[in-house]
Amino acid sequence: TEAHRSIRQYDTLPPLYFGLIYGWTRFFGVEMIAMRLLSILISIPGLFLMYYLGGRLLGARPALFSLALFAFSPMQIFHAQGIRNYSLLVLFGLLSAITLHGMIRRDTPRWWIANMLANTLVGWTNHAGLIILPVWGMIVLLWFHHRLKRILLWGLGHVLLLAPLVGLVLMTFDNKAAAPDSYVPPLSVMVLAIMIVPFMRDISYLRLPTDFEVSAGWVDFGDIATKTILTSLLLLLTLLLVVVVVYTFLLTLMDGWKRWRVSQNSSSFFRGGETLEHRLNGISLQSLYFLQVWFGASALALLPPAIMITPSAITPRLSIIAAPALYLLVAAGLQMIKATIYKRFFQVFILACMVIIGVSATFLPMRGNYIGLGKLIAADYDNYPIAV
Repeated sequence: TEAHRSIRQYDTLPPLYFGLIYGWTRFFGVEMIAMRLLSILISIPGLFLMYYLGGRLLGARPALFSLALFAFSPMQIFHAQGIRNYSLLVLFGLLSAITLHGMIRRDTPRWWIANMLANTLVGWTNHAGLIILPVWGMIVLLWFHHRLKRILLWGLGHVLLLAPLVGLVLMTFDNKAAAPDSYVPPLSVMVLAIMIVPFMRDISYLRLPTDFEVSAGWVDFGDIATKTILTSLLLLLTLLLVVVVVYTFLLTLMDGWKRWRVSQNSSSFFRGGETLEHRLNGISLQSLYFLQVWFGASALALLPPAIMITPSAITPRLSIIAAPALYLLVAAGLQMIKATIYKRFFQVFILACMVIIGVSATFLPMRGNYIGLGKLIAADYDNYPIAV
């Protein structure tokens, strides 16, 4: 049928979530609320995993702060109620990060196996999740370059478990049916866009309604003062996130440079003894390395598909698996501020901005004219010229 041909041509996502939603609808039906409830239930354990990971990396207080940012993120709110696989991807991504941290801390076979299985679940949930493999591979090589045999077995396990997924993609993807060629921006613009996407991931999921939508009665939101305040908070929050994360990177680089000049031995930076115990303004240097590689390398990993396949790879949801790293880095950066009064001020202000934006995301349109489209459909405007 036309529907089957459309799925073969355009929907080449892995089958794990589709299998879950199929089984779910057998018991709870295909009503909209019932189908959205699955994503909501999947997202709840993600909150506990986020706090657990933050506690292991940064301590209880920074973990609680990063959890609050994560919970009120417009992107998390959007996908936690969607009939798509992104809430499941975040859940397995957190599980993957936890097991990798367990590998670093204990280096026992069960943690290596657990991480391999978690990564496999990530891959079978969404292709975008596979960007985590080169990121984790980089971390594994840096920390365990003396365990080449175990690294090879770890990599071979991934190949065997993910090989059927490659075959499935080749069977369901038709290059002729792909999107038409579009303008490919210069490489420098792509790099800049990819690095900005992780900071913009939340803001891009909250779009203020236009004057046309308000005048057409699609959205009951016309107060210019409220629009101005929210717009200002969005921009200010982005600026603060950038400043805090760059601050952590600069502190880490300066500390690393000082210790490099003393030791002249790069291997001590990435594993074992001194690095594990060394703390930078109260935060484990190893935790900072872990979060910075997770955050930065995940953004850069979008570069190859953006160049070789389509520029649309530069989209916030494709880096959703690294979203927890952003909030944990922000919590770490604020915790590293020595002056308590400034630390508390920025913590309260950033959290307040995120809470306001997150709550606003529950009644403002996100990612397009979905509210207006819903009203048009409800009004039975079948012939209305609208692009879905």
